[in-house]
Amino acid sequence: MTSLHEPVMELVRATLDPAAEQARSRIDSPACQVVVRAAEADIEAGGADNLHQLAVGAAWQQPA
Repeated sequence: MTSLHEPVMELVRATLDPAAEQARSRIDSPACQVVVRAAEADIEAGGADNLHQLAVGAAWQQPA
């Protein structure tokens, strides 16, 4: 089982990836690919846990 912060850290690393600046479309963006994988996993599971976890984790990453 993955720890709760791993998907969020994957998203943070993806936003810092130099390829993010070179992406011509959203789907080419490493951060978008992380979100798409989470959404696809949620579709398969019939829920929204992965996207919820990313949203909550991303909110915690924002400065107050």
